[in-house]
Amino acid sequence: MAALTLARVWSYCELSVFLSKSEAAKWAIKQLSGKSEREVLKAALAVFEEESETFAVEQEEFRAFASSMLHRIEGKKAAEAAKAATPLHA
Repeated sequence: MAALTLARVWSYCELSVFLSKSEAAKWAIKQLSGKSEREVLKAALAVFEEESETFAVEQEEFRAFASSMLHRIEGKKAAEAAKAATPLHA
């Protein structure tokens, strides 16, 4: 499920540790401030853990979630690249 994969990639960018999809979703739910983003992950996690049969999220809500997650992932990658490019001063 794409929502869980995005949470997993984001958690790796932040923690430098590979988490399972369930672990990453639970971690991300705690990190996210937006109710809509948390609800998308909760819905995806419910399907993944077989607590629900349907992923009841509107397409636009999912697109907004995916865009937000990609922004977080790309922002972290850009910050790491900038940090690596900064010369150390003696």
